[in-house]
Amino acid sequence: MNILVNGRQKDTGRFLFNLDRKDEILQNISDKIHEHFQWMASFNNKKPVQTVHVVTTDAKCDNGCAIPLSHKFSLTDHIISTKGLKDLIAKHAKESELELELDI
Repeated sequence: MNILVNGRQKDTGRFLFNLDRKDEILQNISDKIHEHFQWMASFNNKKPVQTVHVVTTDAKCDNGCAIPLSHKFSLTDHIISTKGLKDLIAKHAKESELELELDI
């Protein structure tokens, strides 16, 4: 799973997940958003948070077709709801003193 903010991803924004442990997944998403926002807050020229995407490249076709690794699939409303994601973004943006111009 990858977290992208304004189209950018930190290496630490990537993590493995087990679908049987949803609470752990949601905590990891929250932690990674917080970490990314803290990193953004350290910039001299801070840009507002406009997009946050929770995506994966780990997918397969039901019929076994090949999916290129460059394809990213959104996990919003599959692993985390849009409302839940927006709530995390608002919480961590406020803590990090980042502006929001959110378009999810």
